[in-house]
Amino acid sequence: MQKGIGGASKASALATLTDMTKDTHPVDKAEYTSRIDKAQRYMREHQIAAIYLNAGTNLSYFTGMDWYASERLVGAILPASGEVVYIAPLFEIDSLSERQVIAGDIVGWQEHESPYALVAEVLKQAGLSGGDILGVDEATAFFIVDGFNKAMPDIEIINASGVTAHCRMHKSASELALIQRAMDMTLAVHQATASILHEGITTTEVEQFIHEAHKKVGASGSYFCIVLFGKATSFPHGVKDPQV
Repeated sequence: MQKGIGGASKASALATLTDMTKDTHPVDKAEYTSRIDKAQRYMREHQIAAIYLNAGTNLSYFTGMDWYASERLVGAILPASGEVVYIAPLFEIDSLSERQVIAGDIVGWQEHESPYALVAEVLKQAGLSGGDILGVDEATAFFIVDGFNKAMPDIEIINASGVTAHCRMHKSASELALIQRAMDMTLAVHQATASILHEGITTTEVEQFIHEAHKKVGASGSYFCIVLFGKATSFPHGVKDPQV
């Protein structure tokens, strides 16, 4: 038997794992503020009057607001100078308010109203006028971009990835520390998982162990976990049915 592969029970393997998040620190308000400052400096240098951050990873990265993209527009306007303004359906305002890390006005639209017209009004109040440039989050759905184009035909709309990538590809020391710890946690889980493998074990058993092991090291559980044996390993994103 190869060293590190098999020989341990699930219980004993889990017992070797401990919470690895106790000495870590989440991204704080000061870092979100620093990210916004960096984005705004870049925007001013490149004559980008504002960017729209759609619900998803960019909104979370710059503001700490965790929200999912859906058929209803939820996002934020970040002007080149000034405060962020959040935009959401009126009935979601209280939910967004309690999730705010970076403070900012939240303006809402009713179901019968156009969120794109509301965005246009927010941009107008921020000082944008004809010929100004609005960068739109690269992950924004087409129907939203189409709505912007129709509501703001005199505004030049570009891909905001120049701003977002410029900020996100350069990691701070605290980001690197969190990434490294996540990698350390993953490796610890992999090592523990290898130790429980034996002939006849099923992929579903291994997946469940990986989920529990992640919780032991301090994560909420596993995510997008794929376990494959034999020929199935030639399919990068798995096969339809578990191997049992």
